[in-house]
Amino acid sequence: GNAACNALANLCVTQLYDPDSEACDLFSSLRDRSVNNDYDYDEWKKRLPWLGYDARDQGFIRSEGELPSFEVDLSGDSSTLSYVVARHSLNGTFLGLEPFVEQLQLCSSVDADRKGFLTVGDSMKISCDLDVQRLLSTAEEPVFYDLFLQVGAGSGRDELYPVPVLLIRPDHDYAGGMWEASTSLLSFELDDILVRRFFAVDTFSMREGAGSDLQAIRYVRDATLTVTLTPSDPSRIQAPLLTLEYAEVALSLQDDGSLAATAELPATFRAQYTSDLSRGDVTYVFTFALIFWAIASLGPLYMQMRRNKGQVVDLTYLVGVLATVSHAFSNVFFLFLFGCCGWVLLLYKGQNEIYFLMPISEGPYLSHFADRFRDILVAALFAKCLHIVDLVWRQTRLDLFFIDWEQPRGRDAERGGDENGDDPSHGVSTWRTIFVANEWVQLQGARAVSLELSLVALLFLLRGLDVEDFTRLTPHGRGEPGVPYDVFLRFAVSTFLLLTIALAQWLVRCAIWNRFVQDRVWQFVDLLSVTNISVLLLQEQTYGYYLHGRSVHEHADTDMLQVNRQLKREEEGLCAQRGLLKDSDVQSFEIFVSREVRDMYDRALRGAGRIAAARASRAQRDRRRRGFQSSPEDLLVRQRETNDFLTSFINGSLERMTLKVRRKQYWERLINLPPETNPLSKESIFLEDPGGSFRALLFAGREFDLVVLHALTYGLVDLVYTNTFTAVFVTYIVDQALRITRHQLALRNIARKTLLDPRFLL
Repeated sequence: GNAACNALANLCVTQLYDPDSEACDLFSSLRDRSVNNDYDYDEWKKRLPWLGYDARDQGFIRSEGELPSFEVDLSGDSSTLSYVVARHSLNGTFLGLEPFVEQLQLCSSVDADRKGFLTVGDSMKISCDLDVQRLLSTAEEPVFYDLFLQVGAGSGRDELYPVPVLLIRPDHDYAGGMWEASTSLLSFELDDILVRRFFAVDTFSMREGAGSDLQAIRYVRDATLTVTLTPSDPSRIQAPLLTLEYAEVALSLQDDGSLAATAELPATFRAQYTSDLSRGDVTYVFTFALIFWAIASLGPLYMQMRRNKGQVVDLTYLVGVLATVSHAFSNVFFLFLFGCCGWVLLLYKGQNEIYFLMPISEGPYLSHFADRFRDILVAALFAKCLHIVDLVWRQTRLDLFFIDWEQPRGRDAERGGDENGDDPSHGVSTWRTIFVANEWVQLQGARAVSLELSLVALLFLLRGLDVEDFTRLTPHGRGEPGVPYDVFLRFAVSTFLLLTIALAQWLVRCAIWNRFVQDRVWQFVDLLSVTNISVLLLQEQTYGYYLHGRSVHEHADTDMLQVNRQLKREEEGLCAQRGLLKDSDVQSFEIFVSREVRDMYDRALRGAGRIAAARASRAQRDRRRRGFQSSPEDLLVRQRETNDFLTSFINGSLERMTLKVRRKQYWERLINLPPETNPLSKESIFLEDPGGSFRALLFAGREFDLVVLHALTYGLVDLVYTNTFTAVFVTYIVDQALRITRHQLALRNIARKTLLDPRFLL
């Protein structure tokens, strides 16, 4: 009778529908010989249990355009679905119907609302490592289930819709077998098979024979129930789909006679609610991002070509082009990801009646958007890393020169030269230069935004105030334990908080701290005027910045009393202003120097690299030796000659090398457009830069790029581990490694370019 047929079907199910097994082969023969069919599905024969779908029915179910749909009430937050299962024992006895709630939730120790997934829109994910003893005690004999969706409950027309079950068997190929699988819009593998009957735990078929010891256990390792809103009518849902993946773990007999698993027994039950997000809107935004990326790349490249006319296309130039393109890509597509995720966050969490559900971001049915999100996030972080590496390399290899304006005092100046013809410069102290160089070293790590404060505040908000619960997959505010997090929502919330915290710090720093407490960058510029030293910074061959530090007083190399009197005269307006132009106090300039000026600088530092290498070699040999190392006098003489040349050049005393100092014009201020220059001209141009663009040579002027790096790093780590603490820790370690590397490289560069022993730089 029916019990015998059910028993045979159950044996086939325990073999996971293997067409080569005896039970499945026999059941297939009975089905093929049966001609009576009173149901809508060809595979469901009269007096036989329905185990699977033929190719036509599989195509019908898997076809996105022909999936049956059911109307549900999505108003408010109490709309629920009702599932029931028909239970059968191993011997084929029908055990009745019961609600489908915990049959596949094997993680009984996890604290979660077991019925939470029945509320439309509330996803669920419960994962754990199972205890083999508890599992065996609750599954002495397997129970077999047929899952149905109860349609029209309470409306007087209750119907049971058979929910198809997708059985994932990656190690078997059922194409052309008992039930033929086919490709579909759901991207099923050819060896996946749509069936009806399933079990949760099987200990029966894992024995070698009747009465023998249990050798292994087979259980549902991953169960996923997917419900999709109908694209054309959000008030209806498509037919649900249950996906099962089984695992087999061998058992071993312990000394105390108990059984233990030879491997871990991970188990996951998840329920997913989703809707098809229109690809058209995202495609339009993506296309706009590509166009904006091209514009954002071409703009800086044009500026660079305008600054460096006659630039030789070599490897360094190509690396710079790649870094510029990577810079634009990372920033544009970071904003693209943040904008898209922020949009779906507002759309998902702001709905009163459900009409939109999140794309699936984990599990067997990973959505197209989740795939693209991960790809773009990885690409954006990689591009940002390329840009940051190039940025650090350029910042720590820029050419700089400290111009000392101090003149010898009366007697020293009248002595003339000594017997070797040397200049009487012993009256000018070099300690001011060493002091300024040390202050410049300290500025290398200056930041307007503290990452430590950002991460602590982020951790406090996400975990301390439970803001993280807003990123769970429920459209109604916070989610409870058992409701999984969503990668799109987590990225939107964490990025928004990081940007907001960074912006708040930057505003406080600019509006309050820098104005009323301390602005280290501009204090350094003020220090230059007190020490009577200017700084020449060449970022490119003929482009860079000049910080004018020539003192308005006769001497800066003096005692504290005289320095105080000089500062008092400035306060009272009894001396000239500090600027390079008359009646101007602007001390920072954007400069475009001629080729002759650049050549003079290169001649002064010719051999500096050799000295740095020799110092490093000696330091390696004499690690424990105290004291400082000297530099060749010929280089120091050339350096002093370069100092005299630059002071004369800036004073305008050289007829063959003219200097034009002026204010920026409209477009030069608005978009930082470089002036039109002739590479063969001997005229250099100094443009007043009261905004202090030279900050771009420091981390303090690259805050947005660093914040984007932190947000992308945090986002990717959080995507992989879904753990706030891990993401915070990795982001902090990356930042610390970057800071230390940047500081050490900058220190070596400053020592090499100024011919100072690195041990002078603290």
